[in-house]
Amino acid sequence: MKIQHKTGSKILFVASNYPCASKPSEGTFYHRWVKQLVHCGCEVDVFTIKALTFASYIKYWDKILDYLKTPENFYYEWGSVKVFGKCVHLTWPTKAGPNSQIKRLYAGLVESLNEVFSKNQYDLIYLGSGGTLGAAVSKYAICRNIPYICSAIGGDVNSIYNKPDSYFFNLQKGIFLNSKSVICVSEDLERKVQLMTRDRIPTITFYSGVDTESMKPDLEVRNRVRARLNIRKDEIVVLFLGHLKKQKGVFELFQVITQLLREGRKIRLICVGTGDIVDKTMIRFHQFNGKITKKILFTGGIDHSRVSEYLNAANLFVFPSWTEGLPNAVMEACACQLPIIATSVGGIPEIVKNGVNGLLIPPKNTKKLYKAIKEALDNRSFSKRIAKNARKIVVGKFNYNKNGQQLVSKINRIQV
Repeated sequence: MKIQHKTGSKILFVASNYPCASKPSEGTFYHRWVKQLVHCGCEVDVFTIKALTFASYIKYWDKILDYLKTPENFYYEWGSVKVFGKCVHLTWPTKAGPNSQIKRLYAGLVESLNEVFSKNQYDLIYLGSGGTLGAAVSKYAICRNIPYICSAIGGDVNSIYNKPDSYFFNLQKGIFLNSKSVICVSEDLERKVQLMTRDRIPTITFYSGVDTESMKPDLEVRNRVRARLNIRKDEIVVLFLGHLKKQKGVFELFQVITQLLREGRKIRLICVGTGDIVDKTMIRFHQFNGKITKKILFTGGIDHSRVSEYLNAANLFVFPSWTEGLPNAVMEACACQLPIIATSVGGIPEIVKNGVNGLLIPPKNTKKLYKAIKEALDNRSFSKRIAKNARKIVVGKFNYNKNGQQLVSKINRIQV
């Protein structure tokens, strides 16, 4: 038979992290997917976990405190979406190996998932997360004969697809093969999933896209935010939006911005996002020049509703990541009509066409990054042209409302 996902059909969306009051900037792309499905006629609830691992004890006191303050089984609503959750302790006993964690996680989730399914008869599980959580929920779905589909979003595939002998390759491969379909966020990821599964499972490329009504150029917002941040009219704002870690190419960006500032360029760099390297970054800047540090603003994590403010305040968006699925940040920057400089990795070339709506450079290459930023700064007419093209391409190809309808239509045709 076929799944008929029309009004009244129910999906349980599973994600390892989902936005909540204590972490509103975490997993916002999952929430956008869920809202998209709801907007297109599906009824969707969310199941998530808060897990304590060995890494939590070493580095993240905030995660420990948040875990201790949260009931074992919890419930909240986020943007009118019902979210069911479970706190799971994956550290003790210290028996090593991911298989042990999957068994313990599965055992911990069975009762909670049974309770959720007893209250709501879902037609389908949508696995937004892979890895340990994906494997545990996949096992649950198989044992109870519940069909599921799953996502390929980037890191879950990019780090393993060419390592067929690794444990995590075979773990993720098993999750894919037992699903009814794999929803890939880019054509690049779809090719990699097909390689992993040897084309034994249906795959779909789905561009979730951008809400181009909320993400758009706005001169009033631009002036207000730049005034609040004390940015002078003659200063060029370079914006980075994403997780602050070395794999996002942030240190290459810092090196190039430092060089341009030393050359006397009137630049402000704004970094929007969370990460554990901010302190190291500040130390590195102080070693260069204390004055340079004043030209860098780290906002930390912000609510997604405020992202467009910083995009509008910027003159140039730079995203030098080493590996990607299909980054929302790049699509959102295009929607806000910014000239884009990004690396030619993952699905980024599906968004950015070199010389048309941005500039593509190889990853980990500070010379090419410097040259691209310098070109964007010196050739204002070129920057203006590619910025206008960026908005046009997003409106046509990455339209949030239109693409959501296409996804639901494809899910309707999945055989179970």
